[in-house]
Amino acid sequence: MKKIVFIISLVLLLTSCSSTSDSGETEALKKELEQIKTSMKENFETESVDDLVTMFNEKNEELTQLMAESEEKQKELQDKIDAMTLELKSASGQSLICAALDVAELLKSNDYETLSSQYIDSTEGLRFSPLPYIDLTSDQHFTAAEVANLGSDPTVYTWTTSTPSGDPLAETYADYATQYVNDHDYTQAHIIGNSYTIGTGNMINNIAAAYPSLPFVELHFTGFDPAYGGMDWASLRLVFKEIGGEWKLININHAHWTP
Repeated sequence: MKKIVFIISLVLLLTSCSSTSDSGETEALKKELEQIKTSMKENFETESVDDLVTMFNEKNEELTQLMAESEEKQKELQDKIDAMTLELKSASGQSLICAALDVAELLKSNDYETLSSQYIDSTEGLRFSPLPYIDLTSDQHFTAAEVANLGSDPTVYTWTTSTPSGDPLAETYADYATQYVNDHDYTQAHIIGNSYTIGTGNMINNIAAAYPSLPFVELHFTGFDPAYGGMDWASLRLVFKEIGGEWKLININHAHWTP
C-alpha cells in the first residue's frame, strides 16, 4: 500500500516538474523526489528483510521438525538394535549356534552326563531321529536321567520303525551313535544352517512340520570323496527349545543322501 502511495506521489511530482518553469520550484521538487525515492528504497529494503526473516523462521521450523523426526527414527532404530541384542543375549547369553556346537562337542566326547545336566529338559527329554523324516510316534525318546546314562547303556532299543525297508532299527546306543550321531566330527562341519535345511535327498524332511515353532541348527558336510560328487553328504540337525532362558536340546536328527 505504501508503495502505491509513493508511486502516485512520484507521478504527481514528475508531472509538476514537467509543467513548471521556475528553477527554484524545480530544485525543491527534485529534492522532494529524492526523498521519496530514498523513502521507497528504505521501505522496500525493510520489507525484503522482513520477508527474509519470515522465510528463515519457516525454514528453521522445518529444520527443527526434521531434526525431531530424525531423533524419533534414531530412537526407533536404537530400540530395534537393543531388542536384537537382547534376543542374541538370550538363553544365558549363549547363541543358538554356540549351543549346537557345544552339544556336538559333548556328543563327540561321549559326555552324556554334562549333556543331560546342561541341555536336556526334565520334562521335554530328548528324541533321536535317525532319518530326515521324524516320526514323533516311533522315534526313540529318553528322559534327562536316561540320557545321562546312555554312554554305558547296553540296552537294545528300537530307534524307529520308519525305515526305507520298513524294518525297525534296533540296536544299542553305542552302535546307533556310530552310525547316526558320531558318524563324522560335526564340530568341524563344512556348513552350518540356522533353522535352514542344507542337505536334501529323496527322503522327506519333515522337521518343520514335526517342530513347527522350534529352531534347529544343521551341521552339514558337503561330501568326503570327490568321486561321489557330493552324494556322500551328511548332516546332524539339532532341534532346540528355549526354556527358562536356556537352550534345551529336543531332538537329534541325522540325515544323509539316500538313493
